[in-house]
Order: sequence, then structure tokens, then C-alpha cells
Amino acid sequence: MNKQLLKEILQDKNDSFILFYSEDCIHCGIAKPIIQEHAAKKMIPVHKIEETTNNGDIFDMFKVDFYPTLIHIKNGRVLKYVGVDPIVEMIKSQK
Repeated sequence: MNKQLLKEILQDKNDSFILFYSEDCIHCGIAKPIIQEHAAKKMIPVHKIEETTNNGDIFDMFKVDFYPTLIHIKNGRVLKYVGVDPIVEMIKSQK
């Protein structure tokens, strides 16, 4: 994800998700389809950022230390969910 797109996402008044993940993470494999299904139902875009050396500055910006980490941009606020259980609880609370 480039910095211009990230800036646009953060300034947008519409909801969006940013999912930080690693392909080697078992928990990410569980969380990704759950997030995608929920986002599709709510018509919320999901921007997926894989752990790579090219994305290190974005990971640092959001202080991502664990996978999966879901950033929910909602009404201009940044909400952070770390791990499968908090992500699932957030999704259940939005139904």
C-alpha cells in the first residue's frame, strides 16, 4: 500500500478496514475470510497489507506487533483489534 492511498483511506469519512497479516500466520488464515465476509455484507472495503520489508513503515505507523491486526477506520476514528478473538467480537457487535 502506498502512502497516498493510506492518506486517502484515513481522510475518507466512509468505513474501511486495513488488515495486517502474514502468510505464515495460522490465525491470519482464520481471520481473513471472517473479515472479508463481514466487510462484504456491510460493503466496507478491506485493504490487506502483508508483512514485507516494503511495508515496514506502515506497520510501524500503526504499531503492528502481532498478527492478525485489524484497523477499522470508522467516522474518522482509528480502531485497532489485535488477534482473532477481538476481531470476531467486534464483528459480532456490529450485526
